[in-house]
Amino acid sequence: MTQTKTTPDNRPLTEPVAVIGLGGSLFDTFMVVAEFPGEDTKMKAKATLSQCGGPAATALTAVGKLGLPCAFFGAMGDDPAGQAMLADFVAYGVRTDGIQVRAGCQSAASMILVNQAHATRTIIWSGGTAASIRPDELNVQLMDQARVLHLDGLNQEAALFAAQTFKAAGKIVSLDGGSFHPGVPDLLPLVDWLVCAEEFILRLTGAANAEDAICQAFRQYGPQVAAATQGKAGGIWTEDGKTVHRYLPSLVPVVDTTGAGDVFHGAVIYARLQGWSWDKVFVFASAVAALKCTRLGGRTGIPTGPDVDAYLLTQGVAL
Repeated sequence: MTQTKTTPDNRPLTEPVAVIGLGGSLFDTFMVVAEFPGEDTKMKAKATLSQCGGPAATALTAVGKLGLPCAFFGAMGDDPAGQAMLADFVAYGVRTDGIQVRAGCQSAASMILVNQAHATRTIIWSGGTAASIRPDELNVQLMDQARVLHLDGLNQEAALFAAQTFKAAGKIVSLDGGSFHPGVPDLLPLVDWLVCAEEFILRLTGAANAEDAICQAFRQYGPQVAAATQGKAGGIWTEDGKTVHRYLPSLVPVVDTTGAGDVFHGAVIYARLQGWSWDKVFVFASAVAALKCTRLGGRTGIPTGPDVDAYLLTQGVAL
């Protein structure tokens, strides 16, 4: 069915999509605690929040809020959590006509403990009972429109099919190298934008340090860029497998880091599709992810483009 709703900035959801995300979508419950609880104890939360999450899903909400038309591919139950996730996608300008809703199934969900003392988060998650989206369920019309496919390593069969389709069409495949899911090695030769957590790329390559790891991954898999995010230290990237560049972190008062990496990926996609060089892309993405961390929840703090511009100006940076 054709959607006629509009995004918060009045863009019609029927316009051609630029980006498709395929992967995990979860319903998150946050509990803020003063410190991490001990085993077999009780603790009263200082604050609670229910919000939607998931790696590829949150990346796409960042793309949508920054202003690019996009769609999400995945599967979820028809339970209240699934309905909440569908509504949240629409609120962020993400098309939902590529999502399969499984009747009588439980959607994926997580419990997130936010440790206020250390500004860290611990995630316990369940995949639910809704079967993963299959290759034959992918919306071909949306795939034909999109310029970038963003993956998080989940839904392996559908992800591999979609990546092969995009690669054959000469379009971009982006991978969030966060968790080491089965099937990820099969995706790597198809990836153009390989942006990984430092822990992931060290495990992938067996290299002694992140600099050697991204160069090794670049030479082995042949992406356009290989990068490693390093949290408070910023991150590094290479475009040739030899020269390593560094971007610095954006400094903000941190409330919650949940979703920061996912939002970073969405910002990378948005910025690169503006035609920016990789140095500008990573400065922008670092600022977007940092601003997200100033509020509780994986999506609450996702900024708009003008928000990011204003923040960068306070840092003396103009893109």
